[in-house]
Amino acid sequence: MIEYTIRIDNDVEIAEVVEFDSRYEIPLPSGLSQEEQQVIINNEVEKIKLHNYLATGVNLMISYKDNAYMNGELVRTDINVTSNEADNIINQLVTEFPHYTIENIKSNSNNIIGTYGNYRPPYNNNSISLYYFEEPSIDLLNTYHCTDIYNGILRSWYGLKHDLVTKNISAKIVFSPENYQSFFINPPNIEDTGGTFFARIHNTDGSVSEWVDMYVFKTNTQMRSYCEQIGKPFPLPNDITQQCWLFSIVFNDVTGEINNVKGYIRNN
Repeated sequence: MIEYTIRIDNDVEIAEVVEFDSRYEIPLPSGLSQEEQQVIINNEVEKIKLHNYLATGVNLMISYKDNAYMNGELVRTDINVTSNEADNIINQLVTEFPHYTIENIKSNSNNIIGTYGNYRPPYNNNSISLYYFEEPSIDLLNTYHCTDIYNGILRSWYGLKHDLVTKNISAKIVFSPENYQSFFINPPNIEDTGGTFFARIHNTDGSVSEWVDMYVFKTNTQMRSYCEQIGKPFPLPNDITQQCWLFSIVFNDVTGEINNVKGYIRNN
């Protein structure tokens, strides 16, 4: 519950919310109960926080850490390669996959790295992900047999997924189709509020995973309602009330099944 005070300004009720060094002013309709006021204030503060994250908080030029939650549990942490916390994972990746060098991994200070297990399909084993914040090269697209698939719709980053058991490396290609409803066979039915993008996993043998990430920018309240609608758990545990800066809907484009929803909390 968000604490607030009410002041009257030109016969309009204004809810004032102060959190740490942030201050929000939210106009309220007159005659509302305290419970109705709380609903409006919660929704508006979430919208403001999400807007602020997208405008300033999600700044790739600083050291940061993203915690990914699913089913109320922390399933992965992505760490900026410039952070000391990333050194152990970087050293492990170089040891397991000797074609890498520390210099290559840190060549772009925006790159992020993280470890994860088989928390959702198509991931089967303990693995290391490495995201490069640059558009994938033609050579990389050729390696994963997807040169002609994403013409004009690639985003300026991509991931490499390193399976520590099989030693296979898959590529997670990030893209934004102009009309995703026609690009996919069975995309999720959710309102597009802008900025939506997708990621799909390709293998060197030319195969493509049926499982796709659909990334959306929503408030916690909006996504909680969506999770109830599709019968999936809201990703954050109950003791975390911070606004997610990003959500991901993991869906199977062949069957239309939604596996789960992920929520991302960023810590600078």
